[in-house]
Amino acid sequence: MVQASDLEWSSRVGCLEGKRYRILPLCSERKLIAEGIAMRNCIADYVDDCASNRVRLFSVRSVATGKRVADIGILKVDKKVWAMWEVAGKANTKVDRGIRELAHYVAQRYNVSRGDKDTQLPSWMEELDNQAVTDNEQQAA
Repeated sequence: MVQASDLEWSSRVGCLEGKRYRILPLCSERKLIAEGIAMRNCIADYVDDCASNRVRLFSVRSVATGKRVADIGILKVDKKVWAMWEVAGKANTKVDRGIRELAHYVAQRYNVSRGDKDTQLPSWMEELDNQAVTDNEQQAA
């Protein structure tokens, strides 16, 4: 059994939510381990990168079902600049264009956020492919 410490870090972006997706920052070793087990991936290997402020990781979930759809990773590429680094579905499966766009949005939001309380995804995110959640949830099942 994997043992988790109480190691935690902060995120400038809190939970973001739209009609289809909820994006949750993963801000502790325990959360990364739980996510890695549920998504069958190695996300927990990035604890040190998160704790040293080089990486931030997020869980994308369906608002309708609560199921995990994908994981998003953003990488610090400069002192104040973050970029989308990786996005993958369960067991590192590919995700559709809508989820990739969402990942880029999270990185952009991280670059401009200073801990703001706006938790709504922008309306254009709601216009993404209606099939996105369904396709990714089938992969996550």
